[in-house]
Amino acid sequence: MHTYMDTGNMAEAVSEDIQVAVNKIVTTADQSANMRKDLKTIFGTVSSLRNLFTEIMEITDEKTRYILHNETESKVKVELAACRLQYAKARAEKSTV
Repeated sequence: MHTYMDTGNMAEAVSEDIQVAVNKIVTTADQSANMRKDLKTIFGTVSSLRNLFTEIMEITDEKTRYILHNETESKVKVELAACRLQYAKARAEKSTV
């Protein structure tokens, strides 16, 4: 608080205090507006990153399914070839007997 000698100085001081208070409000409001814009930007960026990570996960899952399918198919083909060979040997042995 100010101690005033005369009312003229008091009015000037109060005017300055009001001016400072109004400037603080304006500055805070400007900063808040900037923060809101920054937060919107941050939220937008986070949303984009979330979507990209989701897409990466989907692509990875798809490739994993493809690899597993091919591995399973390859194993089945190898087993089928082994069974055919075993059947052919058994048939050959049976025909020679």
